Amino acid sequence: MKFSERLSKISKYGIAITFLALEVFAFIAFSFGSSYLLFAILSTALAILLAIFYINDIKRSDYAATAFFIFPIFLFSLLVALGIYMKGHRIVDNEFSLAETIFIPIGTSAIAFCGYALGVDKDFKIRHFLLVIYSALGVLVIINLIANLVHFGPFYNIIYKGYHIYYRGLISSRPIEDMAYTLEGFKLIEVDIKHYLLYPILLFSSHFMLFNCSFKKEKKTFLTYALFTLVALLAMLFVPNKLSLLFIGGCLFLDGIIILYTKVEKARKPINIILIIGLVLFAIVVLVILAVNQEVFDGMTGFIKNNSFLNRLFVTNRYVSSFGHVVQNVFGSNFLGLYYYVTNKAVIGSEVVASQSGSFVFDSFMFSGVIGALMLFVFLFFGFRSFKRYFIAQKDEYRYQTLILVFLVVYFVYSLAFNSGEYGIYYSINRPFYMTGPFMICVFLLVYVFTKGLKDRPVKEEKTVVEEVKTDENEAN
Repeated sequence: MKFSERLSKISKYGIAITFLALEVFAFIAFSFGSSYLLFAILSTALAILLAIFYINDIKRSDYAATAFFIFPIFLFSLLVALGIYMKGHRIVDNEFSLAETIFIPIGTSAIAFCGYALGVDKDFKIRHFLLVIYSALGVLVIINLIANLVHFGPFYNIIYKGYHIYYRGLISSRPIEDMAYTLEGFKLIEVDIKHYLLYPILLFSSHFMLFNCSFKKEKKTFLTYALFTLVALLAMLFVPNKLSLLFIGGCLFLDGIIILYTKVEKARKPINIILIIGLVLFAIVVLVILAVNQEVFDGMTGFIKNNSFLNRLFVTNRYVSSFGHVVQNVFGSNFLGLYYYVTNKAVIGSEVVASQSGSFVFDSFMFSGVIGALMLFVFLFFGFRSFKRYFIAQKDEYRYQTLILVFLVVYFVYSLAFNSGEYGIYYSINRPFYMTGPFMICVFLLVYVFTKGLKDRPVKEEKTVVEEVKTDENEAN
């Protein structure tokens, strides 16, 4: 018996692997152990099992198109692993292990393949996946909230605003309102509040189901997502911050846009136009920020800096200045990426300038160079563009399709300006966005959406043994 035939026989047990996949994603969404190496190994093992148990489904699907789509994110992760940033922080700062570096392209490719394999898996249900992801996030948010209530008490950001805490006789580098407790590995530590807020904000994206779920007909589902929403709101209410209020308003605005787009056909064209204009303006802003930090564009840089309004808009304001330092001359001497060595990082109270800017868009130039950053943008562009085919295919329920879109939009918009990769207060922690659980979940979802949007290949009808015998008898007669 051929090896491929043996694999085909065991494919009937694939439903067990589908269940195992949900367990793996629960670990990743919960950020269990905060270990990228663990996430990558689990993803790789799962990808191998899916390839074995779903070999028939994979052969019947359009794997060439999906492989072409996955290639840019693989190239991005490969350039990251080979880049100056990872090498510097691994050799000089000892923040990454060699195994983590090796598994960056392996883990990213594995989680992407899982998105493809489960996209063609008929046993996999996206509603179960989303329920598992939000449940894992909910447990993490509850643990973090309890930790903050025990250590600081409710509303500590307001009550103790401007205060500092002391550790070993030294004053903290940040005031209390800018820090929070989160679970890191198997202990609770003080971190940048932007890192703490990421998880309740992602969990809050689950509230969209409340607009698409009937309490009378689906009481359990409605109450489950209502509980997710409540936990997220409590986590942001007792640890108040302007950023959480901004994203609550932004999520509700996104809800309105999606509902309007769905219910009112005449509103679709204006919304598409506004969306295109917004994306074009965003691209222009990114290009200008890139240009003013390049030596090859001295003329443009001088013109913008000499204009007080443009200088304030693209050079000196608080956010743009932090973005600018990671893209310095990336189209010249730093084409392959950057590495900033920060000394005395472990000394409490010392001034530390974080090498990451807080924006995954600009940080990607530092991590992987220009080519790697462009590959990441290509992957994201075609990933979000595939939602159009995904909605048309109608292989999943519309409400879960839109919930995936809301989750992805919330994560990438948050990471656009508020990503915190070096979030430890008293500890040296460096977790670039590509080494985090939420990003791996997003890669999986984008590949899953792309795969679901592809047309099914026509299945060839195979003659049974009985039919072949009858055909031979007729020919003999």
